[in-house]
Amino acid sequence: MLGFAAAFVGYFSIMVDFGTQTVGSREIAKDRSNMESVVGSVISYRSMTCGLGFTVYCVVVALLKEPILVKVVLFISGLSVFTIPFNLDFVFIGVEKMGFVATRVFGSSVLTLIGVFLLVHNLADVWIAAGIPVFSNFLNTAWLFRYYLKRIGRVRILIDFKALKHLLLQSWPVGLSALMISVYYNMDTVMLGFMRSKEEVGLYTAAYKIIYLVALFQSAVNQSIFPTLSRLWESNREKLRLMVETSMDMMLLVSAVVTIGVFDLSGLVIRLAFGSHFGLSSNVLRVLIFTMSFVYNETVTAPLLYATGRQKRHLIAVSLGALTNTLLNFLLIPQYGMFGAAAATIAAEVVVFTMLYIYARRIVASSGFWALRAAVLYSLVLCVTVVLPSLLISTILLVGIITIGLFAFRKFMNQFTAIRTVVS
Repeated sequence: MLGFAAAFVGYFSIMVDFGTQTVGSREIAKDRSNMESVVGSVISYRSMTCGLGFTVYCVVVALLKEPILVKVVLFISGLSVFTIPFNLDFVFIGVEKMGFVATRVFGSSVLTLIGVFLLVHNLADVWIAAGIPVFSNFLNTAWLFRYYLKRIGRVRILIDFKALKHLLLQSWPVGLSALMISVYYNMDTVMLGFMRSKEEVGLYTAAYKIIYLVALFQSAVNQSIFPTLSRLWESNREKLRLMVETSMDMMLLVSAVVTIGVFDLSGLVIRLAFGSHFGLSSNVLRVLIFTMSFVYNETVTAPLLYATGRQKRHLIAVSLGALTNTLLNFLLIPQYGMFGAAAATIAAEVVVFTMLYIYARRIVASSGFWALRAAVLYSLVLCVTVVLPSLLISTILLVGIITIGLFAFRKFMNQFTAIRTVVS
């Protein structure tokens, strides 16, 4: 039920933000002197869309043919959209102080965990479980907003239609892209909720929570390099190419480590995280984890398109992925359930990865056959894992890749630090 509510709310949250976080952080990264104007425009725009989005959300929830408890959970979860207008993550991303964003997210997670542990005891408390993350998000968003007011700048809420028009023209492809991404990340959960049992949704959601956790590193790297890519596009194309190539090599190795590690240890991971009652989730996790092979390798290509003003091309790529995912969900979920949904997600990521890589190569010509290296590495890894599936072989393979990955990470950090020193 909670997984269904989170997926449902996700679509309306996108309507409220509609790409303003990405565009706002990009504009601040390029020109910090314009920060107060950007912040005012973003908050004004989000405040208007928040009221409209929540009204539409309540109408849709009221029209759903679901039990009253489900509607209550959906309504409580929907209150989270009121934090979006005052969420200033984009400011701290733009000024490259991502530690504050990480602190806010970590604080929300810790408060949620403590709240659930103290207040949720049985199924009857599901409405409390829905309200805890909303409350913790309110608190941490308020903390970051207050810090901005005291240490960084002011907030001027001005209805400047020219500025709002400019913001909308830049952000709408990003907003639609986020909607398309949400389709192939959340549509499978929503469709499982309508076409299969709530128990199956719970099993699938448990596996997806591990995927979300695994994706945190990718998200952190994505946000870290985005403002720097935005500046390098304006100042030094050669250093931009160097950063793109080095980042791709690092993420290739990291994705191999993560994919193989979770694939081999999926049963243990699920038991530790959710208990033995979710044993079937481990089989779904072994399928879903291969999405990270593509998601991790999109870490550079997606922000590169945004940083260079090519957000419409990103929209094309993720729209094709969403279309692929939706069609396959309709075909596969009725017969194969959560495994069909997982297969549809992988297919969508293959489409998106291919399109983004093609677009990125047109911007920054790579000196190496990166895609070929990726294919060879994963082919060898999968052959060894399938032919020799013992824990010893998998452990040796995993340790070897981690060792190589650590050296690659050190090289990446050295080059990244040198680039940051030059452009700062």
